[in-house]
Amino acid sequence: MLDVPVPGDYDGDGTPDTAFWRPSEGNWYIQPSSGGNQHVVQFGRDGDFPVPSDFDRDGKMDLAVWRPSDHTLRVRPSSGVADWTLPTPQDGEDPRPADRDALALFATALFELASSLEAAGRADEAVTAARESIKVFLRLAESPGELEPAAFISRVVELAGHLPASEAVAPTQDAVAILRRLAEANSPSRTTG
Repeated sequence: MLDVPVPGDYDGDGTPDTAFWRPSEGNWYIQPSSGGNQHVVQFGRDGDFPVPSDFDRDGKMDLAVWRPSDHTLRVRPSSGVADWTLPTPQDGEDPRPADRDALALFATALFELASSLEAAGRADEAVTAARESIKVFLRLAESPGELEPAAFISRVVELAGHLPASEAVAPTQDAVAILRRLAEANSPSRTTG
């Protein structure tokens, strides 16, 4: 994988910083928008996908990578607390309620990465990111929680456009089936015993 642009507000000043991740080194290169020296931070390795987001909710982007080889999200919080790892849900696994917010941020970061990779002409990498993002969004939409399932479903339908045509139909059909089940479960005409 070539350098991957990962712009975001890494210093919390409200302005996106210019940044990229170099997979061959596992280095993040961050140029603050306010000027000053470029920061180079080693986090991740070749084969990982960069998925920065504000996981610790402190107003700054956290360094994060998804490691497909072991299905984990690895995060280095900007707040200075210890790095943490979260397994991403696999087929048939429901996310733990405590993990839903982090997984939603992760899936959203992968969604954005898939679009960036496709725009850069890196279709194979975009497909890998889209597949995982779809899987997580579908698991989040199916499992109970406070996050809005319809938002996840709309992302799944959009992500299906990044997949080869032979794969694009199934996630969309899964999304429609989930919406139908949710609508039926919440229908006022359903009677309770």
